[in-house]
Amino acid sequence: MNTRGIKQQARYYLYGLGEFGFTFFLVFIGYQLLYFLTDVLAWPPMLAATVYAVIQWFESTTSVLMGFFVDRMCLKWGKFRPWMIIGSIGCAIFTLLFFIKYNCDLRFQIGLFCLFYLLAYTSYNLMWVSYRSMVGAASMTAEDNVSYTACSAQLGGCASLIYGACGTSLLFAFRNIERGYAFCAAICGVLMIGGMLISARATKE
Repeated sequence: MNTRGIKQQARYYLYGLGEFGFTFFLVFIGYQLLYFLTDVLAWPPMLAATVYAVIQWFESTTSVLMGFFVDRMCLKWGKFRPWMIIGSIGCAIFTLLFFIKYNCDLRFQIGLFCLFYLLAYTSYNLMWVSYRSMVGAASMTAEDNVSYTACSAQLGGCASLIYGACGTSLLFAFRNIERGYAFCAAICGVLMIGGMLISARATKE
């Protein structure tokens, strides 16, 4: 492989670090959210499952809305890269906020959780739509398109394995489980923002 080929391969994987970053968020939510609702917030399982199921319907619509938004909004720094970074920052902040136990009335607690969860996923979908759309904008050939996607999938798989190896240990590293959740949410946020910054930089050309 010549120097140009090595640089291009490196660019594929640097772009893929975006997926490496947000995969931690997805796995963390998928594995630990319901436990947080039932065992940390002490919601009855039926309530936790109902709130989670209902909010998923609202969350799914934000993916479509963010698609329309990204199509129509272009900043001077680019069409996709700014939204990748802005979305990752918003997702990191709001994820940390909905993984906090608020000492208030249950109804208000549910309202805060739903608000922050929806804002987190709206930000995530803004980031995700922009990140995926970046493949077409950065690709010069069909091979580029496939390579960007494949490298992203590989790094996403690596992130899942790493979380599986150490995620639970990080979560229970503190005597107070609430601090463990806040710590893990913060780590996911840092990785997500860092991944998007690197991905945006790698596709700048």
